Amino acid sequence: MKSVTRPNIKRILYTAFLAISIPTLFLLFLLTTYTIRRQIKSDREDIHIQLTQESSNMEKLLQRSEDQLTNLTALGTDFQIFHYSDTKLQKFQYAYNITEILKPLLNQDTCLGGFFLYSTQADYYQPLYKLHYSYPDQKLMKDFITQPEHPARERNCWIPFSLSDRTVLIRMVGYDTSILAVMVDLSLDDSFSLNIPAASDIRLFYASKAGQPYTSALYSENCVFPYAKNYFTKLTYDQKTYQLIRSSIGDYDLQLCQLMPYRGILSHLNLFQKILIIVLCILITSMSLILVYLYKKLIFPIQTLTTTMSEVGKGNLSLRTNEIYDIEELHNLSVTFNQMLDNIQQLKLETYEKKLDLQQARLQYLQLQIRPHFYLNCLKGLFSMAEKKQYGEIQESILALSEYFRYIFKNNKDCVSLTEEIHSVSSYLTLQKLYFGIEPDLIMDISADVTEIQVPPLSILTFVENSIKHRSNLNEIKLQIKAIPAIIDTQHYLNITISDNCGGFPSDTLNVLNHLDKHDFLYKDYNVGIYNVYYRLNLTYNGQGRLAFYNIGQQGCVELFIPLAQKGID
Repeated sequence: MKSVTRPNIKRILYTAFLAISIPTLFLLFLLTTYTIRRQIKSDREDIHIQLTQESSNMEKLLQRSEDQLTNLTALGTDFQIFHYSDTKLQKFQYAYNITEILKPLLNQDTCLGGFFLYSTQADYYQPLYKLHYSYPDQKLMKDFITQPEHPARERNCWIPFSLSDRTVLIRMVGYDTSILAVMVDLSLDDSFSLNIPAASDIRLFYASKAGQPYTSALYSENCVFPYAKNYFTKLTYDQKTYQLIRSSIGDYDLQLCQLMPYRGILSHLNLFQKILIIVLCILITSMSLILVYLYKKLIFPIQTLTTTMSEVGKGNLSLRTNEIYDIEELHNLSVTFNQMLDNIQQLKLETYEKKLDLQQARLQYLQLQIRPHFYLNCLKGLFSMAEKKQYGEIQESILALSEYFRYIFKNNKDCVSLTEEIHSVSSYLTLQKLYFGIEPDLIMDISADVTEIQVPPLSILTFVENSIKHRSNLNEIKLQIKAIPAIIDTQHYLNITISDNCGGFPSDTLNVLNHLDKHDFLYKDYNVGIYNVYYRLNLTYNGQGRLAFYNIGQQGCVELFIPLAQKGID
């Protein structure tokens, strides 16, 4: 019959649990991941929006400064007169008027660092600074402004100019011999950094689009942050991971950047999102605990019950299941199963006892079969003596027979010693001499260390009687009984050999005697004695006793192998 593979309860529970938990956890994970990514993107966009606003302010400042310079040089009469003046005194007078106009503008915008007025005629140079710059920086500025010629490109755009600790932007307008310039100091723009804690590791700075910082400590460190189309860049600086967010300032070669440590995921989350993460972790932990709880309370007890049932199915009825279970159904199942095993064990014990009683009854019946068989032979002998009127011999035989019967009735038990059994054989031969005048020649070869070994009663006498009864030689009968210890396949036996010179067994009889297990003579009137011995050997020694028949020439031989490890025999 083809075996059917059935799913066990462990697989079913695991499958059901995983079918519910995995999709749930996966959806929660996707929701949490999406929320976190959206929050991170939102934070970056917020920073970028702030930078864009500040960039727009800086763009307006640069454009406004260009417009103011253009108006002063193209439309202002003071600059026109300053340009066409010949004397140094006139240039000083109109330069003063121009600086008075520029002073309010200098205080109006935070990032304006100064104005510069220069004329090659009379070599006149007039700076106007908002702050006090170091003398080397002022000299650098003067050398740059007063150089003989400026390329055309320097008059049409903002020029980055490096000072000792920063880079400033310079815009120049005017004529070939007269120049009005404005300096934008990007390091003075601190209005957008008011919301950044002083002790934080966040850095705001201006840089060229090529990534060269113009402000902050990054300028002195010669760091370069290459331009990228994406406003967000993740990079490594000073052996730490940072995120760089940038915003371009119009069409100028300038961008506003914020460099801040790359924070972990949790730093981007708000309270609700953190609660969602905690709930997800709790769910994962809870599902693991539920799985462990199911295994401990349900799966493991069921596996234990299944294992116990499997062992019981193999015949081990001594096992019992644990009845201490928290689940009522499992407890009731365990109690019922144990009660069933107790009932089976009790029934098995009762059946075994009944089997023993039946074997004992059959054994007693066999013994009763042996005794009438011998009794009838004795009565036939007495009858023969009476016919011959041998009254003295009758008295002697009755006396010998009474002693023999006393031994038989006294030894109504499973086994007797080998010495007692040999004595019963001697008594039987004496009776044969008295009844029939037959005096067999008995040779006994009994090892001294086996005389007290227990043997089934009449087990030797049966074959001695059979030799005399079926003798073919009516003159001289020779019997030999030999008993020695033997070892066969590590098993110790008492080996008893009974042989005679009475012609041996016919071949068909040998075939039957050596296969007594295939025949049943229990309730028949022939071969009763021999089958009795065979059957009693099986019953007494649990099938370990052996009986063999064979011929040696004209000698018939019977061998008994009685186990010495049974019934306490040593």
